[in-house]
Formats: sequence, C-alpha cells, structure tokens
Amino acid sequence: GPRHLLSLPLARHGGPPVAALLLVFDGAAPAPEPAAVQRLQQALAAQLPWLQTLQQQSQPWFARTLAAARERAARWLGPGRLGLKTAGVLLGLGLLYSLVAQWDYRVSASAQLATDQVRVLGAMFDGRVEEARASAGPAVAEGELLARLDRRGLRQQESEADKARAGGALADLEVSSARAAQAQARLARVREQIALAEARAPFAGVVVEGERQDLQGAPVRKGDKLYRIARVEGLYATLQVGERDAARVRAGAGGELVLLARPDERMALKVVSVVPVAQTQGTGGNHFLVRAELVGAPAGWWRPGMSGTARIDAGREPVIWILTHRIVDTVRLWLWW
Repeated sequence: GPRHLLSLPLARHGGPPVAALLLVFDGAAPAPEPAAVQRLQQALAAQLPWLQTLQQQSQPWFARTLAAARERAARWLGPGRLGLKTAGVLLGLGLLYSLVAQWDYRVSASAQLATDQVRVLGAMFDGRVEEARASAGPAVAEGELLARLDRRGLRQQESEADKARAGGALADLEVSSARAAQAQARLARVREQIALAEARAPFAGVVVEGERQDLQGAPVRKGDKLYRIARVEGLYATLQVGERDAARVRAGAGGELVLLARPDERMALKVVSVVPVAQTQGTGGNHFLVRAELVGAPAGWWRPGMSGTARIDAGREPVIWILTHRIVDTVRLWLWW
C-alpha cells in the first residue's frame, strides 16, 4: 500500500545514468519535498565513485575486464570523436584495399644511352693540327671535314719528288729505271699522306669527344686521338639494376626511360638481355647490367652518354607487398642468424 515512489537516477559529469535509487513511501509518510530530493541526489552523486569502486571489486576479474572493454568500446563507438572514427574507417578501408588490390610493380634503375657504332679519328702521322672545325656535341654529315694537319712540309716533299720524277730531270741525271721507280713510290707515299692529313667524318653522327680550342695548332703524334664520332641511329640503353631487384628483371620486359636533359619526355624501352654477373660501383652496392633497346625512331637531340632513370615492368603484385617488401626484407636480414 505505498502512496509515493521516487526514483533518483545517478550520473557522473552529465553522462548517462549508472545507478538509480528507488524510495518507497508508505501511506502515512508525506510526499518528499523537491528541495530535500535535490539535496539527497547531490549527496548520492558525490558517493557515486565510491559505489562504483565497490561494485567493481565485488565482481570476478573476467567480469571486470569485460566491463572495462565494454566501457572503452562504448566510448569509441558512441557519439562524439567523429574525426578519430573517420580516420579509423579510412585506415581500415586502406588496409583492406592494400590486401586485396594489385598494382604494377616497376623496378627502378639508372640509365645511360650508348652505341656500339663509334669511330675514333686519329692523327695519321706526326705533325701539327693546322685547322680544327668541330667540337663535341653537334651532328656532322658523312664526309664532313673535321680537322686538317699541317701539309706544308708534305707539299714541299711532293714538289721535290715530282721534280725528281720528271722525265727531263731523270734524263739529265741518267737515273736508272730502279731509281725512277723509287722516286715514283716516294711521290705516291707523299700524296697519300697529304690525303690522310684531312680527318673527315666516316658516317653521319655526332661528335662525342674532341674540342676545337684544344686541337687548334696543337702538336700531335701518329695515332693520337683527334675526335670520336658515334652514330645516333644505333643508340640503346644500358641500365644499372640494384641487386635487390635484379632477379625480377626478365628479357622482353617493357619499361620507360626519362633522361635528365628532358625529364618531361618518356621513351619506351624493351629489355634485351641481363648480364648475369654483378658489378660493384662505389658505395652503392652490387648492380647488374641490363641492355635495353629503345622503341621508336631516335630523336634528333639524343646523344650517346646521356643519363637518366628507367622503370622496368616486373609484373603485378599486391599493394601491401609493394609498400612494405623492402622494410620486411631489411628486418629479415637484421633478424637472421
């Protein structure tokens, strides 16, 4: 037969209620006054942390652990913390994508243009460079004059030999037929040297070595190098692939090449062969030499020796592997014993 029931929800710092006090008044008791109810609720709110501690201590350890986990989950999954939740969702989606999706894996390598069609023009006899017309860089046509050795001494020898060969002079000197043949051979040899005094381009190409200002008037000996000329049409790319990725490069694989001279232009390439012997260059570790042909017609600005960066196609791999395989390999090496 109670006449009054009073339920007081208890909460901390404006949060959701965690306890409630139910007061039952019998028929003889008067109804509680609002001011008394408020004072009672304030007093109980101050005792609430102590009551919660007693409740937790009275539970077994697994129940306490479950309650703490449930509280943290409610804090994270409940309303609020929108930025952190959005970041967590995006991180989870990114991880799922990296596990499922695949990307094209490309091996990086340093690259340089090279050619096997190179000709060295050297001095054919001892002398001095009378005229030098070319320097490294520009293209030259087949047969174009690049340099000429001093021919004044040869011209004088030619004149003397020609006079000795003349029939009138031979008659006066009563030179025998053997001496006449000797004079004729000497004249032919002098004229051959005069012809060899001119260094001309053996084919259309570019001058890759030799400077006009250095050669002009310089003394040279027979065999000294004057110019080195390369044919542009036969250019190919030599790539230096690191030891980590060398096993993934196969003959026939495609790729792209970018040169430092024009990094905005990409050139397609195709791997021809991989030299199966490692080469050591400085502190960069071991590298493997890869030869690749350039797909398409050569551009007019290409020059042998130009360097750049290449990317070689090595198949498709999971995104997570592409992003982490180097770190994983490094850790494996550290933990190996």
